[in-house]
Amino acid sequence: MTHDSDQLVRPGRQVQVVTDSVADIPPDLARALEIMVVPVYVRFGDQVYRDVDVNRQGFAQRMLESAMPPKTSQPPPHDFLGVYGQVKSGLPIVSLHVSSKLSGTLQSADMARQLLPERDITVLDTLSASMGQGLAVIEAARAALAGWSADMVVRRARAVIDRLRLFISLDTLEWLKRGGRVGRTTAMVGNLLNIKPILTFDDGILAAFDKVRGSGRIIPRLVDICRQRVVDPARVKCVVAHTAFIEQAEKLRAELERVLGLKDILIYEAGPAIMANVGPHGLGIMFFEDTADQPAP
Repeated sequence: MTHDSDQLVRPGRQVQVVTDSVADIPPDLARALEIMVVPVYVRFGDQVYRDVDVNRQGFAQRMLESAMPPKTSQPPPHDFLGVYGQVKSGLPIVSLHVSSKLSGTLQSADMARQLLPERDITVLDTLSASMGQGLAVIEAARAALAGWSADMVVRRARAVIDRLRLFISLDTLEWLKRGGRVGRTTAMVGNLLNIKPILTFDDGILAAFDKVRGSGRIIPRLVDICRQRVVDPARVKCVVAHTAFIEQAEKLRAELERVLGLKDILIYEAGPAIMANVGPHGLGIMFFEDTADQPAP
């Protein structure tokens, strides 16, 4: 999803925000905030797709039916050069990407930056993925549309990254096993005991945080994790993520609203790049809390 090179620039906007599709920003929101998105790639056997072109329901079903798990790959520098080249000359670019400890996407973006020495491009590592990454991108884009300078947009993005919290529950460890992120024995024992892991990001790396036994305990635990970390619900921006698990996502949102009083919680379905690694029936929360002295666009 990109914008034409002759796109209109809103009065006062001084920065173009770019990200990759691992951010999982809903297309309508990306268009409204004028975010340019570089797609990552998904390989299923001999077939390679841009993840933004893949039907998510069909992808989830194929994962469940296939003995061969899908693989993901970062966009090459050429893809970033194409997007950066569409940005109006003289307009600084702030390019925010999936954790460099999970993907080579940021490296590709930085290689493209080095090939365009005449352009003002800042490449940032969000140390996150999915809408954890997406929250930083969204706030950067809102700041850009509010007329903030490139330095201010970067500071806003870093403030969100520093405060970001992300917790994901998985229905099974099978997909992490297939991707080589957990051992066969760990996955087998977890599945036999009906253990549902809860993961978080630790300095850009996906790491174990907690576990519950049985699906019925997932939502109460996720809500409790959020409750323990929120000081002022009015300052929290929160999204609920899922992979082919919309009914549970709606239940989680309802509980976050009821227990914590959170408002305007966005529900979104993670794309194929995320689903390929965690599998269907994943559920998570991503949120950050602004402090009283942190200006927001």
